[in-house]
This record gives sequence, C-alpha cells and structure tokens, in this order.
Amino acid sequence: MRALLLLLAVVGCTPQLEVRTAPRAAITPEGRLAFSKHTLVRKLGTEPVANVAFVSFTVPTAPDAAQNLSDRLRRDAAKEADEFLKDFREAAREGDFGVAPWSLDVSVDVPHLSADLLVVRRDISIYTGGAHPNHHTEATTWELRGEFVALRFEEAFQPGAAHRLDPLVVAALKRQEAGWVTDGSLKSVADLLHTWYPRVDGLHFVFDPYEAGPYAEGAHEVVLGWKAVEAELAGPLVRFRPG
Repeated sequence: MRALLLLLAVVGCTPQLEVRTAPRAAITPEGRLAFSKHTLVRKLGTEPVANVAFVSFTVPTAPDAAQNLSDRLRRDAAKEADEFLKDFREAAREGDFGVAPWSLDVSVDVPHLSADLLVVRRDISIYTGGAHPNHHTEATTWELRGEFVALRFEEAFQPGAAHRLDPLVVAALKRQEAGWVTDGSLKSVADLLHTWYPRVDGLHFVFDPYEAGPYAEGAHEVVLGWKAVEAELAGPLVRFRPG
C-alpha cells in the first residue's frame, strides 16, 4: 500500500469529491436560519488523504452576505485541502514519505447561529509523520456588518479583559488537572486566549494539546458562565449578559 500511494503521489492521481449533509435549521423571529456541513475529499487513488469540512449558511435577512461567507469558507477549505495534497506530493517526490501516508482531517461545528452572529468551530487533525498526529482547534465568530466579518477579541471584550479573565480560566484548568497548571509551570494564560467562542451555556476557551498540558491529556476546554464574565463583554457579545 505504501508503494502504491507513493506512486500515486508522484504521478498525481487525485480524485476529488464533495459530500454534503442534510441542513440543520432554526426558526427565529428573523426567519428560518440554516446551515449545512460539507466535506471536500482529496484522494490518491481510492485512499483519502485530505478530508476538510466546511459549512454553508442560509440567513433570510442577509442572503447575499450569507452566500458570500459560504463561498469564502468553501474556497478556504479547498485551498487547505489542495495545499496539503501538494505538500504531500512534494515530500513523496523527495523521498520524505515516512512510514505512513500523510492525512488531514478537519471537522466542523456551529456552536451559535443567529441572523447577525454565526460561530464556526474547526477541529483539525494533521499527520505528516512522527509518533502521532497533531491536533488543534480554530473558532471564528462572524458578525454581520453588511457582510459577515470575523470578530476580533478586542472587539468582543472590554480593554484588559484577558488579564481579568486569566485567573478564572487558570482556576478552571486547575480543576481539570491540566498538567502545566498543576505542576506550576503555567501560571498565566492571558496570552493563550486566542481560541474562544460564545455559546448559550457560556464563553468557551480551547487549549490545544501542549498548551496547558502534555499531548496525552489532549485538548482542554474551559467554559465560563455568562454571569461570571458579563462585565467583560463588549460589542455583539453584550447580548449574552444574563437578564
């Protein structure tokens, strides 16, 4: 199998396909909001190398903006899958193939869906040789401003919020027995609050393997209730304040 994949990587046999799931919908005062999950598949022969999921949205009050965002997410997914396959081919041609074929798997979820605020979470597993795959999470909150625009941390929170949220997050990680926190080597995460997203149950922060503990612990996810963080919210996140 390894020899066959190496040959296919060199000659460039790459079947492509797209798989779509049934849409999920929510009825809101603004109308029927919906999203569908899609997966772009890049193969060498019959062997999948890249499986990259993305979402498309239906927003009745902003149909063009929703379509533009959906098109962007699809382009980004296709670029990610194609560039990974290109890198794999180049490594194969140079003989740097490893003991197992490379793989890229991206799953996607929508933690929050409203007419003017869409949240997309991506969980990524990538293997390019070595003892194990690497994993990381990305989360983007898209705010409607004529078009859907990625909301930056400094737009969603009060100035200095990262330092005030820091002890709450560290305490939560300690309760999870995150390795670097319990051994005292990680005392502050104020500079690590880059993967965050709002959901009905609270404000989520995700820490990839190695950020808060060793690889064997996997990712750590902290959820801070909205009551605990209400004073730090700004911009469109103000809507999540209790009461």
